[in-house]
Amino acid sequence: MVFLPIVERELSLATRRKGTYRVRLWTTSFALALSFLFLVGNEISGSASPGMGRALFSILTFYAFGLSLLAGVFLASDCISQEKREGTLGLLFLTDLKSYDIVSGKFITVGLNALYGLVAVLPVTGLPLLLGGVTGAEFWRMALALVNALFFSLTMGMLVSACSRKANRAAANTTSLLILATVGLPLLGLLLSVLPISRTWVYAISFSPYFPFACALGHTNLFSYGACLASSNLFAWGMLAVTTWLVPRVWQDRPVKERRAKFITVSRSAGASARRNIQRAHLLDQSPLVWLAAREGGVRWRIWAIAVVAAVFAFSLFYMKADEAVLRGSLFFFLALAFVLKVFAATEACRFFADARRNGSLELILSTPLTARDIIRGQWLAFRRVMLGPVLVFCGAYLFVLILQMTDTRSVAGFMRIGTGFSNGNLFNGAIPASFINAVLMGYKLLILVADIFAIGWLGMWMGLTTKKPAFAPAWTILFGAIFPVMLFCIPNVFFDLFFILLGRERLTKEFRETAIPGYRTNRQSLVPLPNVPPVIRS
Repeated sequence: MVFLPIVERELSLATRRKGTYRVRLWTTSFALALSFLFLVGNEISGSASPGMGRALFSILTFYAFGLSLLAGVFLASDCISQEKREGTLGLLFLTDLKSYDIVSGKFITVGLNALYGLVAVLPVTGLPLLLGGVTGAEFWRMALALVNALFFSLTMGMLVSACSRKANRAAANTTSLLILATVGLPLLGLLLSVLPISRTWVYAISFSPYFPFACALGHTNLFSYGACLASSNLFAWGMLAVTTWLVPRVWQDRPVKERRAKFITVSRSAGASARRNIQRAHLLDQSPLVWLAAREGGVRWRIWAIAVVAAVFAFSLFYMKADEAVLRGSLFFFLALAFVLKVFAATEACRFFADARRNGSLELILSTPLTARDIIRGQWLAFRRVMLGPVLVFCGAYLFVLILQMTDTRSVAGFMRIGTGFSNGNLFNGAIPASFINAVLMGYKLLILVADIFAIGWLGMWMGLTTKKPAFAPAWTILFGAIFPVMLFCIPNVFFDLFFILLGRERLTKEFRETAIPGYRTNRQSLVPLPNVPPVIRS
């Protein structure tokens, strides 16, 4: 018997996929383009310095770290749930295969593909060694930290995939947990390090993959590099073991428990059912697509959770009477929350079309009297229904912090000198309050956030309609709509937003049916009646 037969089967399938080879090409090409833009920008601005190598090393390693985390969302979040949806996971258990055969086969397949991409990027991250400022030991420590982050994200994606059935929810849950592990735990560790408590509680969160990455860059002093690397790696092995234990227990559909059904029946009173019916009828009056999209919960509660966290954080700053340094630092916290909000907006934007293509309901919708414009309008109304309230709450919290920063009397002495760019002398007698400058920048970021949500909405609908594998539509939307504009810092976000809005609107309006139904244009031309011309008999 072949050792680990699933590995052989999955690797044979992976060799036939074009994406197996394109991943290495795309990741390396983008890293080289990023290095080229950085070097050209420093050469044009004349800001070349001995620390340029370390700055380029930080940019490239953050890029590789982000790709390592995205591997869990792109590659691993749907590897087991897809087998559950197609009903092939139960057939595997009818053979002599064990759960570790299946889990190891899936993990090695997705892991090798992702590892090849990371290995292709690592030589590019070694280019700053030639510029100086980076040692060989730092490079190898960073390489181990990146491999650990890749291993962590893949195991977390497989664990979520084993507990999920729908691809969009698996991708959303994997993204949420990775953000919690890489952003939430470091913030919690920073808070625990400030509070006068035992350091043992700080070590309880050392399994985050961000800590070995930050230690390799020298950005944190909470833990030693070896301790946090070992802790994160052991936690990832634990998730892989839990996945192996779960797979034979969650592969089949389970009926709803009788007690749970009774609880739901009793909890829904007559008044609640009447209100729900009125609300559903109101949605149906708006658009049938809004009524249909509202049947699935999606990620609505997660989006509201982000907005509530932003509001609580803003009021806590007011209650604690935070100083100017804390108010400035809160900008980074809001930027992180805004990124998470855009990630969930991308998941929600492409959810309906991706699910409709997967379960075959899109053809049924296109057979109704609804036009393409009606379908797009209904989908946009459904997206606005989910996003409008949380975005308004988030923007209100953002503006509240902006007002706190502008009205802080302790920052009156902080002035920023400006040049002679004004007529008739200088503004405010040659100085502008630093708080005013920061408030203008925060207001600009707020406008960019709203524009990003609009752009992600249109791009997500287009990706949900055109992506070959509907399960990957949220990941591609996150990559193009939320990550690439951050990486290409030399190009303002407003250009990306305009491009995505125009692209989505034009394509969805003019090519909706042609894209939704392959061969629609050819079949439509074949249905055109031929002219009534008598046949010609040739001799």
